[in-house]
Amino acid sequence: SDPFPLESKIDIDNDYTSAFYIRVSFQDELGIIRKIGELAELSGVSICSVLQNPIKDRMMADFVITTEECKVSQIEALCKKIGNEPFAHREPIFMPMLSE
Repeated sequence: SDPFPLESKIDIDNDYTSAFYIRVSFQDELGIIRKIGELAELSGVSICSVLQNPIKDRMMADFVITTEECKVSQIEALCKKIGNEPFAHREPIFMPMLSE
């Protein structure tokens, strides 16, 4: 049997499910966490936790969101929405988290 066949009957689903880590870079203003929660709800993403260290520079700060399990397409949609907000410096970065 060929160990590296050119054709395969394996279906690959790139829209995998995982919990995710999301880092948001932002300019501080009132209501950012509320807005992120609204956008997460619109994207079908449940937030597990939020970590924000004390802000030292109001023009450039970061916080982290971890999510419950969802599809990567939902996270991509959420990050695009966050990136379009006036407080966001850029589209957030995200990565799947290993579950225990």
